[in-house]
Amino acid sequence: MPNIPDDWIPPAQAATALKLTKGRVYQFCARGQLKAVKVGSSWMIDPASVAAFATAPRPQGWRLGRKRKPAGE
Repeated sequence: MPNIPDDWIPPAQAATALKLTKGRVYQFCARGQLKAVKVGSSWMIDPASVAAFATAPRPQGWRLGRKRKPAGE
């Protein structure tokens, strides 16, 4: 089992901080866009990487927590 610092957070907490779904957080962990360690079937995420991800520049038109328009609009 990897040695994980006590301050690392679960995906649900990272999702809340980033205003994203847990699924998106899992995707970013798997891609290496968030510093994370997989422990069994769960991820633990470095809170510093969450903070850096939240403040990193994004392509124009992209923002955290963007809501989709309902179909038909």
